[in-house]
Amino acid sequence: MLACAGLTVLAYPPFHLVLPSFIALVPFYWLLERAALARRPMAPLRGSVYGLATGLLTSVALLWWLLPALGRYTANPGITFGLAMLVLGLWWGVLGWWVVWVWLQAPHVPRWLVFAIGWTGMEWIIGNQGPLAFPWLGLGTSLTNAGAVLLVQWADLAGARGVTLWLAASNAVLAGILARPRHSRRAMAALVLSVAVALGYGAWRWRTVPTRHVAHVGLVQAAIGLETGSDPVAPTAAVDALLERTRHVLRTMRPDLVVWPEGAVTLDSATTERPHGISTLVAETGISLVVGAVAPAAAGRGGGGGRDRGGGEALLSNNARFVRPGENWDDARVYRKRQLVPLVERGRYAPGRALPLFGLGDDQLGVMICFEAAFESITRAYRKAGADVVLNLSNDAWAAGTPARWQHAAHLVMRAIETRAGVGRVANAGIVMAVDPLGRQMGWDGARGPTATVVPLETGSTVPPYVWLGDWVALAAGLVGTGLTVLGIKRRRAVPAS
Repeated sequence: MLACAGLTVLAYPPFHLVLPSFIALVPFYWLLERAALARRPMAPLRGSVYGLATGLLTSVALLWWLLPALGRYTANPGITFGLAMLVLGLWWGVLGWWVVWVWLQAPHVPRWLVFAIGWTGMEWIIGNQGPLAFPWLGLGTSLTNAGAVLLVQWADLAGARGVTLWLAASNAVLAGILARPRHSRRAMAALVLSVAVALGYGAWRWRTVPTRHVAHVGLVQAAIGLETGSDPVAPTAAVDALLERTRHVLRTMRPDLVVWPEGAVTLDSATTERPHGISTLVAETGISLVVGAVAPAAAGRGGGGGRDRGGGEALLSNNARFVRPGENWDDARVYRKRQLVPLVERGRYAPGRALPLFGLGDDQLGVMICFEAAFESITRAYRKAGADVVLNLSNDAWAAGTPARWQHAAHLVMRAIETRAGVGRVANAGIVMAVDPLGRQMGWDGARGPTATVVPLETGSTVPPYVWLGDWVALAAGLVGTGLTVLGIKRRRAVPAS
């Protein structure tokens, strides 16, 4: 269990090593094989206990930063953190029970296939469990460091979930090889061949993906405190700092667009001075500005109706405004965050519904806010609707020196490869970067201080199959998993009672 947790941590940022992605689940697989050796009535239960314990340990080791982060938002961060880890651990427990049960009921089905299907299904469920959806760091996302992106270029066919299925199968096959090395030549050959095919496809796509330039984008953040996005009145000093840094960029460079981070401006119904300053900047320079803002949900065009919270306090809107020359703040098009962070934003913010495209010349921009970078469905929907590039606005001040800020940014590398769209990210006190359609990154750590830079954004000239096919790997895994469950039930019923 400790080995699984430790290797999983090494597979993700900030360590982001390649080998652990292929071996992190080997100890867990061995535990499930040990459980399968127990007496039949108890074997699946033992598998669930191993799964629960391993899942809890691994989740805490990987997501420990949630505890101090929750302290900023909830009255009982310890209880909230414990419940979140328990939910994740329980899904590992369900996985352990199901894998061992299917192994026993359908012994002729390859064990590595059952494990890979089960793991992929569990990952999909965690990322789609309604208001508790938390698709943070799927297994496929571990291979997004600069030294591994060649291995995952085929995500333009199967998405991150396809990479997850491959890695889970590779871990299972390798576990069998290490346990029975004398009888595993074919398995080793198949594993090596799969890596070779992935590298070959990656090298081919590296040379053949057609790209074109879209825009030079100015990414500006002031490394300001967490108060931005939480106070009901705009923090004057923070907005002034962003205005000054933007003017400095525009004195030395000429981007096509400037982007500010999530929550750069906070408003109430009486706050007008800061938006006026932003509109003035846009009018003077002739350059459009995308601004992260927090305001009452009913405020401004596209704000939507804000229902009252329990104490009569109106819901807020976490949004991005696209302010163009000739428009004032209230005329700007608005994107409202759709996927709210479980336990933290739900009940406080009103979720958005639409995915508006912002025009920049002949090209179209999509916007995601913070946590939405982890949802492949949003980027895919934008690309399908005609977006050429996607911007991610975040406020990572809550990450406060933890691995979370690197983990957060890693998702966008996979989003770029899946959709062959360029990605620009600006994060208050976090990673500021551009990602090209091949997943190559150019970035800076904004936690070290204010960052203002101009980066080129490119897009793929063609939309890849994954955008049109959707998450077909998850669907296939679900169908196969259901089939294995039905097969196991039939065989169990066919066995006469002893």
